[in-house]
Amino acid sequence: MKCKICGKIINLNKSYLYTHSQIRYYRCNNCLFVFQYPLPNNQKLKDLYSKEYFNQNYLKNNNDFKLRKIQYKLDKKIILKYYKDNKNNKILDYGCGNGTFLKLFKSKKIGYDFNKDARVDTSVRRVSIKEVFQEKYDLIIMRGVIEHIPNFEEIIKKLAKCVNKNGLFYITATPNSNNLTFFLSNKDFNQNHPGHLFHFNNVNLSLLFLKNSFLNIVMRYEYLDTPYANLDNDFKNLKRQLKTYKKKIKKNSPPSVGNMMTAIFKKMI
Repeated sequence: MKCKICGKIINLNKSYLYTHSQIRYYRCNNCLFVFQYPLPNNQKLKDLYSKEYFNQNYLKNNNDFKLRKIQYKLDKKIILKYYKDNKNNKILDYGCGNGTFLKLFKSKKIGYDFNKDARVDTSVRRVSIKEVFQEKYDLIIMRGVIEHIPNFEEIIKKLAKCVNKNGLFYITATPNSNNLTFFLSNKDFNQNHPGHLFHFNNVNLSLLFLKNSFLNIVMRYEYLDTPYANLDNDFKNLKRQLKTYKKKIKKNSPPSVGNMMTAIFKKMI
């Protein structure tokens, strides 16, 4: 099989990395792209993103959702450093959930979500997957999304053609395999999840977009300013993990700087 990013041939016998919750992960030895194999079928994906999944993550006013809404405002500040938000521009949020994040912007708002049960804010024009590719955008957002898409390389290629020259592609809340906790215990990386089909890093993600005429202009590892940061607790957990790493004992991986990444890509041609 070929790597979805760099195109090099992957020998599965030599590329096995670890197993987590009976899911086997492999890594391209060239670009270090980490992936589940085999990938779940469409029915399994639909089961993951059920009506209950949407209700639990977007409708219940629990603590997790409150923290996410705080994070939305921080994400918007980053975007506005590079993007002119006005009514003449158009934004696509690919994987928009309930549209709460997209609602924060002034631009024309278009949302797509794989979950048919997603109830999207009325300020957002929800479109089908076919309609997604019939528009032109000044900004595309994928917030915690690209790692969930089985055919992400095909989707990115199609979406790239829909971005105006000098337009932006914003990716955030995406797991990053080039970090300390993954190094210490990849099997116990806190972003291992049935729905996280892939673990990218800053290099192979930038390579993917370069192949589609985008230049990486921002790469950030948001943590200290987020509502999730707990430095004292995370330092203790990392020190513990370091000890278990030396003894080859597996423990759950704590959150830390570098676990998640934020990237902005600019369409050059």
